[in-house]
Amino acid sequence: MASSAGHGNRYRCLKCGFTLDEDPRIWKCPKCGYILDLVYEYGDTLPEYKELFRCSRGIWCFSNQIPRYSSTYSLGEGLTRTRVIRIDNLDIVAKLELYNPTGSFKDRGTAVAISMVKSLVGGNSIKVVEDSSGNAGLSTSCYAAYTGLTPVIVVPRTAPRGKINAIELCGGNIIVAHNRDHASEVARELADREGYIYLPHTWLPHFVEGMKTIAYELYLEHGEELTHIFIPSSSGSALIGVYRGYLDLYRWGYIASIPKIIAVQNTYAYPLYRLAKNREPEIVEEQTLADGVSLKNPPRLLEMKKAIENSGGDVIVVSNSEIRHSVKTLITQGILPEPTSASALAGLIKYSVYVEKPDRPAILITGSGLKMIDTLKQIAT
Repeated sequence: MASSAGHGNRYRCLKCGFTLDEDPRIWKCPKCGYILDLVYEYGDTLPEYKELFRCSRGIWCFSNQIPRYSSTYSLGEGLTRTRVIRIDNLDIVAKLELYNPTGSFKDRGTAVAISMVKSLVGGNSIKVVEDSSGNAGLSTSCYAAYTGLTPVIVVPRTAPRGKINAIELCGGNIIVAHNRDHASEVARELADREGYIYLPHTWLPHFVEGMKTIAYELYLEHGEELTHIFIPSSSGSALIGVYRGYLDLYRWGYIASIPKIIAVQNTYAYPLYRLAKNREPEIVEEQTLADGVSLKNPPRLLEMKKAIENSGGDVIVVSNSEIRHSVKTLITQGILPEPTSASALAGLIKYSVYVEKPDRPAILITGSGLKMIDTLKQIAT
């Protein structure tokens, strides 16, 4: 294994404070089992907007703001544009993450995680394993195959068929588990027993670091005008990453205040809502259209709560019927979202009615519905 010495990245446990050199085979604190953060030096000056137009290195166009590695890999992730759509007399900034290479925001974090593995381990005989309901597995498969790694993806049996097909097309070896929790158990067993490198997007801080670039891009395109950002939230990588990105911008003097970060969960999986509100939602459903936010025990739950509280934000729970309505609405705007993405709009609509009407909101369209077009047809017809 290549030494990690020289690049300077360190892991730090957010609970016990234990620190150690970054290591691809470590995904949680070896001392207490809690989540890790990545500690590294980074600059406080964003690239100029015109520089980004000339840059073709994906999120590494922000190389001074994210972790550094000897080898960096990109499929062109990031630098996604926004569209302003008008719904219910409200101008909404839609951040179009569905235009990432594999059709979801997960590519930003995967680019960091895979670059870490290739830089610290190297070689082309390495197997990486991930547990995912779809988007993270597809992203890991494509980036791993592109860089010469062998991807193994453990999916719950409820994962959309379209996403499984896409994973297999990118070279991912599929293992089907009973449910989301069982998928995590199987992936960890493969890492422990077979020596695969486990890349859990729910645990690894690299995914959070990659998501910070969403905030940088929103600022470069829209300045300080955004007042609220609505984010479908499950593992919390986008939620925490966007918050931390805006916190960077605030500390560096680019903005005078951080937009309110609004997490959107659903009536099937709502752990952040339960923690933040200390109650159950009025409606609880046994299934959800939003498969991408179905995690019931995210390891970064306390960090998610911190992100919404420190930004003056909130958490909203939406039902399947509200998601269905938002899918139809976004389609009329020429956007084909996966249902998980549409929950961001559903959350905004509900927030506008029951909390406050935002002045200038943004929603994250986190994934493409083209990977589950049969589901979209059922919803929209």
